[in-house]
Amino acid sequence: MIIPRPGGYSIDEMMSPNEYLARGRVLNLCGEIVPAQYVTQAPYNFITSVSYVAESLMILDTLSHAPIYLFLESPGGLVEAGLQLYDVIKSIKSPVYTISRGCQSLAVVLLSSGERGHRYVFPHSRTMLHLPAGEFSGPSDLFEIRNQEIQKTKNLLVSLLIDNGAKRSKDKILYDIGREFWMDAQETIEYGLADQLFTAEVWKKISKSFLPLRNWVRTAVFGKTVLLEELVQEAKVEQSLLETVKEEKLCDSV
Repeated sequence: MIIPRPGGYSIDEMMSPNEYLARGRVLNLCGEIVPAQYVTQAPYNFITSVSYVAESLMILDTLSHAPIYLFLESPGGLVEAGLQLYDVIKSIKSPVYTISRGCQSLAVVLLSSGERGHRYVFPHSRTMLHLPAGEFSGPSDLFEIRNQEIQKTKNLLVSLLIDNGAKRSKDKILYDIGREFWMDAQETIEYGLADQLFTAEVWKKISKSFLPLRNWVRTAVFGKTVLLEELVQEAKVEQSLLETVKEEKLCDSV
């Protein structure tokens, strides 16, 4: 998203799409759900990570209690990291409208955690539930402990889905997640994990909350945000000075 200005911009000085969307209270959680220490490693991106989204939710909540829109596109990830974000979603006063572009595993729990009536799925997105998995090695006693923890996690995630409106019994959900359980958008809604399809009308409502892009252009000189009108005025001043210098040179040469 490059806005030209006199002197030009480098890529590092430009506002990213996610930064711009955040000003309209729109956040993106993309990729695997991992703790903060992982995001400095490829291919993880901090600005779409759990840590960034959780912090952004809390900051936006301090500014106002208007709805926050959280787009989800994730294959799932580590349970502890996802539950930290889940707790933030449930603890802030601002309603969080969740929008799935494609969710699997733990990301489905986050989708279901959104404000009731405002959990959306893209028409051609898919949703997948399955059992929590883990890898471990060590003495046999450790296997038993780890297995107990996995069972606790499984029951916890199922309970969260039910609390968030899943229209299936605990036994039915446990049966479904015994293997990969895939659903299309409409099936996800019927299962009770989302409320409606994400349509052009929904996006129209969301985009009304965006501030005009021209009001958020970053300058390379001062490293701060200024109005585009100021940059235009600056360009006019520079152009005027150049013309004055040219005229003076012409006079001197004569």
